[in-house]
Amino acid sequence: MSSEMWLTYDSNQKKLRFPVLPEKIDIAYGSKDDSVYIQDKGEVILSMKPAATQIKFSSYFPAKACQGSVEKPIKPKKALAFLKTVQKLDGCARFVYTGGAIPIAMNCRIAFTVKEEGGDVGTIHYTITIKEYKEIKVRKIKVKVNDSATVANLSETKVAQPKSETKGRASTKPKEETYTVKTSDENLYTIMKKVGVDVDKVMDVYNANKPTFREKGPYFTYPGQTLKIVQ
Repeated sequence: MSSEMWLTYDSNQKKLRFPVLPEKIDIAYGSKDDSVYIQDKGEVILSMKPAATQIKFSSYFPAKACQGSVEKPIKPKKALAFLKTVQKLDGCARFVYTGGAIPIAMNCRIAFTVKEEGGDVGTIHYTITIKEYKEIKVRKIKVKVNDSATVANLSETKVAQPKSETKGRASTKPKEETYTVKTSDENLYTIMKKVGVDVDKVMDVYNANKPTFREKGPYFTYPGQTLKIVQ
């Protein structure tokens, strides 16, 4: 069985066969093991998950069929455009190597360099690095709620909404509130304590409402009088 190398994507709908097999293929099965030094124990290796497999080789896209190439090789410019498309994929491509001593089929991402050499017009030489792609899957957890009271509490849970920010310059104008005097026992001092305003500002509030007072002084309020409370 002859060896073949393919790079595909879009569920194998788009594919490229490397027309000339490389003289050698470097395959790195790495590991992310780490080591620490523990007193009285020495260096200890911490076993981790295997690192992504990495494949690297060099070959060329011939301008026309030649010894060692497939019968109808892909045009070099078209092959280069294919590699660029694969490199820009949001997901991954798939690399397949069959018939060799180390058969490979894996999802991957690629990086490559190209060059042209004198005396071989149109042929594109390349070096490509193919790195294994591992998709991260998020584990979903289903929670079964049997307690009807719990369900009711969950349904009533409210999500805090962020307060909208006031655009533009903050206003320096004092905030005003109104208060309607209810009984004849109330006066400006007791009213300000009720609404939470510093009583030291009593004269400021009095002066702001002076036209509504029937008699002079902050003590002489009357039921039904509406006061503006300046904060």
